[in-house]
Amino acid sequence: MQKKYATNRFMLFIALLALLSTYVPPIVNVLAEDLGQLQVEDANPANSASDVSITQSVYLSFNANVQPGISFSLITLASDYQTVAVTASVYANQLTITPLQPLNYSTSYSLTLPADSVQNLDGYYMESTYTLQFTTEDSLAPPLIDTFEPNDTPNLAYDAAIGVEYTSYLSNGLDIDFYRIQTDRDAVLNINLTVPEESYYQLAVFSSSEDIIASGTSQPITFLAAAEENYWIRVSGIDINDYGSEPYTWIARYVLDAPQNLRALSHSGASAEIAWDSLNEHWGSVTYHVYQDDQFLISTSGTTLQLSNLIGGATVQYTVKASNGTDLDSPASNAISLTLFGDDVTPPTMPTIALSESDWTNQDVEVTIISGEDSYSGVLKDEYRIGSDGEWTVYSEPIIIHTEGMTTIYARTFDNAGNISQEAENIVRIDRTAPAAPSRLIKTNVGLTTIEITWAETSDDVGVVNYRIYNEDLLLGETSGRQATLTHLTPASMYHLSIRAVDAAGNESLPSHELMVTTYQQPVYHYDPLDTGRLDRIQYEDGTIIKFDYDANGNLTQTYILP
Repeated sequence: MQKKYATNRFMLFIALLALLSTYVPPIVNVLAEDLGQLQVEDANPANSASDVSITQSVYLSFNANVQPGISFSLITLASDYQTVAVTASVYANQLTITPLQPLNYSTSYSLTLPADSVQNLDGYYMESTYTLQFTTEDSLAPPLIDTFEPNDTPNLAYDAAIGVEYTSYLSNGLDIDFYRIQTDRDAVLNINLTVPEESYYQLAVFSSSEDIIASGTSQPITFLAAAEENYWIRVSGIDINDYGSEPYTWIARYVLDAPQNLRALSHSGASAEIAWDSLNEHWGSVTYHVYQDDQFLISTSGTTLQLSNLIGGATVQYTVKASNGTDLDSPASNAISLTLFGDDVTPPTMPTIALSESDWTNQDVEVTIISGEDSYSGVLKDEYRIGSDGEWTVYSEPIIIHTEGMTTIYARTFDNAGNISQEAENIVRIDRTAPAAPSRLIKTNVGLTTIEITWAETSDDVGVVNYRIYNEDLLLGETSGRQATLTHLTPASMYHLSIRAVDAAGNESLPSHELMVTTYQQPVYHYDPLDTGRLDRIQYEDGTIIKFDYDANGNLTQTYILP
């Protein structure tokens, strides 16, 4: 480097001597003797300047003409909480840095030039990084403190927490703020944005796949969020003029699940007891608020409530909401209506017990209870029990019976006055035990295309209803008796026959022993050896021969079996 520098200085000295002997140029650019180590000679604004215009560019003058260096793109202008997008350009010995957006009021900025960001025309850089600091002018309005910058893109989103309120500013019309939240449960999520008066901001929510879920300008955004998912929140202006000196606030909060299965456990006289299902434990300590005809009635930490002093003849509606002091209160539960009929002494009609299979079956049976009817106080509930010793249980959904054998189901209906119907009953029949395999399978007759067979009766706990006849694994037919004639068979063919018993539940037994039977071949026809064309005899597979005799005129006179 020093050798190159010395050589360049010598060559420039010789050139200057030649030029000075004839002509001295005006000083438009930097003189040659100023070349060497590159330095900043002047800055506008000056270092440590204050009250700098928020729209001013930064101008730096060097001791030589300059050109971009290898780190030219790394020139930065930044405050303590924001990096400003800029353009940089060179002309002669001047470098100009222009912000792409107005700077913030009353804010300290630092301009940083890496040592190799610019170079003179001989390729020399500055000795070290150059830094220029200045403070922008004060505004009549309070300074904007965009606390979470830089957060102008999804990749720079500020990690926020659900249930925490955040306050920030849109510092200029191009400012966009991104935040990221992560859920820990499947739940409804509410995002609420509060903006300054007469301001128009836009709120948008994106999923982890960058699909927009919802956006709006005034109403909160509510959507069903999945557990362990990231969601991005974007706050921006509607157009370039939408920003201001007043902050906006936003908060994301879960919405509690609505209590489920609100129901009346009992209702008699002037009192009733209602109940609902408890919320999932991830909601923490939950308080339930009971409403009567949309008016708050009482709060409780339990999931049952005893009601008393109900007005006779009146119909009232109850709902329940949940709160936990942290998340947003839940929507209302399902509503139930209670009507008091003090003079109702008529029980409901019997319920109906419907079975998915009423006969014997080898499958599980679904039991559905259809309420009886009550034209006075109305039906309150149905109860069922399994077997005569079973406990009565409130019916809410179909019951599945798995137990093999005969199971009796009982059901009854309650009305709102406490009257109980007569008990209904029905029997579920499940049999998964196959019959015993048939035995003593024999053939009784064989022909060219027929086989007659018979077998012994077999046993089963619910009774055999059919027998299936197989040739190996091919089903040939089915019969309710213990004998069968197989027809349309192929002559001179062997059949591997077996029998399987089928009971009333559809269970099929193991096969009987295999019976191998071959159908007869076609008979052989013998004609007159003198070529008269007359049939002389027919010979069958079992050796039987039928003989035909004729008179001198060729007329058949006798047919007989040869001994």
